[in-house]
Amino acid sequence: MGLCYCRDCQHSTGTSHAPVIAVLSETLDFTGTVRWYDGQSACGNKVQRGFCVECGTPLIGRLEKNPGANAILAGTLDNPSLFQPAFAMWTASAPSWVTIDHNLPSFQEQPPETGAMYDSIRR
Repeated sequence: MGLCYCRDCQHSTGTSHAPVIAVLSETLDFTGTVRWYDGQSACGNKVQRGFCVECGTPLIGRLEKNPGANAILAGTLDNPSLFQPAFAMWTASAPSWVTIDHNLPSFQEQPPETGAMYDSIRR
């Protein structure tokens, strides 16, 4: 679980960052319909973003380079208080008015452990 400050997440959420939780596809269960938008991440990777067709709420992101893994936006959970960020990434892209929590491991761009984060949820 992390906080992403990349410009792509800023654009897709309309705020300074995206609080995301890595989840495997086979553990997801959506009620309702998700509409998908294809785009490009800050790293240049192909990304899919899922939105609720009823209200337009951004729900989920998927990177082509991490098949089967998803980034769920914490604010969409029934209880978003369960979300406890473990790191912050793309902090170099954070707006000047944002205060970064320096108690979290922070990365100016994509952390090298991102692949490990997705690998750990596959175990």
